[in-house]
Amino acid sequence: MFIKIERFLIHFSIPIAIIILLAGPASDLDSFRHAAAFASYRPDRHTASFFAAPPLSPSPQPVWQRLNYPNLPSGRLNASLTYNPVNQNALLFGGFNSTSGLLNELWLTNGRDWMQFYTPHSPPERSGANLVYDEAHQGAVLFGGANDSTLFGDTWFFNGIDWIQKNPPISPSPRVGASMAYDAERKISVLFGGLFYTTGTNDVTLGDMWVWDGENWQQQFPAVLPPARWGASMVYDAAHLNILLFGGAADGGLRDDTWIWDGSSWIEQHPMHHPAGRADYGMAYDESRQQVILFGGQTSPAPNPAETWVWDGEDWIQLQLHNGLPEDLVFGAQLVYLPELQTVMLFGDYRWKTDDPEAEVHFGEYTEVWALNYQYFIYLPTTYHPVDFP
Repeated sequence: MFIKIERFLIHFSIPIAIIILLAGPASDLDSFRHAAAFASYRPDRHTASFFAAPPLSPSPQPVWQRLNYPNLPSGRLNASLTYNPVNQNALLFGGFNSTSGLLNELWLTNGRDWMQFYTPHSPPERSGANLVYDEAHQGAVLFGGANDSTLFGDTWFFNGIDWIQKNPPISPSPRVGASMAYDAERKISVLFGGLFYTTGTNDVTLGDMWVWDGENWQQQFPAVLPPARWGASMVYDAAHLNILLFGGAADGGLRDDTWIWDGSSWIEQHPMHHPAGRADYGMAYDESRQQVILFGGQTSPAPNPAETWVWDGEDWIQLQLHNGLPEDLVFGAQLVYLPELQTVMLFGDYRWKTDDPEAEVHFGEYTEVWALNYQYFIYLPTTYHPVDFP
């Protein structure tokens, strides 16, 4: 493995657990496990039928629950995850598996099961790419990433049937570990920062900003930009009509600052509370609760905390969860919200393989599903209609 990629895989991992924020005690979640399944998949028609689980009951307090699925992608690091509201499923692309190597698989999930989706064309194998869903053009946009010999600066568009490579006249420089979010209010995708490197040169932490309008990239030059960083996440906060950026890694260490992009300016926030500086964490906007959820991350010094934080638009609030946490502290989380289930999912888990601090350190990828249950009902439909891909 190319040394830069090895370092990136250790310091900017995309998780392999799935965290689902929904409601219900363990007994109902067991039923959810067994009911989760795809009824059928028709490659010739690009359709899949889904069957739902029974309604979930209230939980007395938020607790983490682990879920199992009949089908799951193999464990992988640095995969890319986004949500398709048209077809009502999440898309997972690429990543790195220690056995299979770099991947360019595409997987879909509706929150009840997973299936691999095959396309005539595909981006090359890579990890650490950015993937967002462009609602205005009804497709997923993939940018950047790296394999063991190439740092990518290419742009791909998934239309629900196939991947199409875009060839804009101007593009951001190749990079890995950038932050990217779709701005639904302004109908553009926003890219910030990342890490650039070439063989025999020092790493360069980037702090430039670009927007994708569906056909072209345009660099932006606002009066103020957040400091350069990589390994951070950005999400669109629909309740406040802005994009939230937190933390990440920089040349001087880990950052703990909070910024918002309101469509014309970057504005640093100064909340009363905030998570410690970290990178490789997961973050997603929870539409049902109109708040941003942050989980895990890589901090210094270790151990990396399995913390859950909420951004309400003004302050960070740590959820005090005293039971049901994953046994091993994880980092590299990447989350996605599923509105049909009122669910935030986290795919990926990258952790220590030993609890002995004196022992040799080993890392490994895992595939797990976790659920954080809240104190109210979430009713699921009795069936899913077939998902027709455009």
